[in-house]
Amino acid sequence: MNSKKQYVSVFFKLLGLIITTAELSIAKQSPTCAPSRQVTRATQHKPTPMSREISTIEPKVEQEVGTVKTEVKKGFQASGKVISVESMDELDRYIKAGERVIVDVYASWCGPCKSFVPIYEKFAEKYPKITCLKIDGEKVPGVKTWTIKGKKEKVTGYPTFVALKDGRAIEKTSGAPGNLGRFENKIKEIAGEDFLK
Repeated sequence: MNSKKQYVSVFFKLLGLIITTAELSIAKQSPTCAPSRQVTRATQHKPTPMSREISTIEPKVEQEVGTVKTEVKKGFQASGKVISVESMDELDRYIKAGERVIVDVYASWCGPCKSFVPIYEKFAEKYPKITCLKIDGEKVPGVKTWTIKGKKEKVTGYPTFVALKDGRAIEKTSGAPGNLGRFENKIKEIAGEDFLK
């Protein structure tokens, strides 16, 4: 009788070992599947209030950051309109974002600058892939000096147009052409035929 109890006890121990071994082999084969004892412990864990807050904040931050990036991209690219720039920082952002940029440096008191406004607006509409900017040289004096082909060049008269490609000033020209065709020729002259394509 005593030996029968021993056999039964050994049988259940062996059965326990077999079950544990089977659980371990399953866990090794599939990292997502763990032994039942560990699964029950994991399911007993409840998220803390802090972990809930973090999980709700993360998607909002990602969404807001994505929106800001999109706005920056959209806001500083060619639009088919003349964009008025108020500071050197803003001008730099437009120049860095645009492949081809024309900057009209003007003065509010300048008669030829005022008469050129509708021509420049038509130009911007006709060439929407070119970023057309205008900046008041009297209000933002830093715009009066440009580095063109390695030389510092100053704006000495209004209006002055600076053509830029890939963030670098190509050339500048002064004077308000009387019509759109003349302005296009002037831009081709200083920036090359490809600039308007």
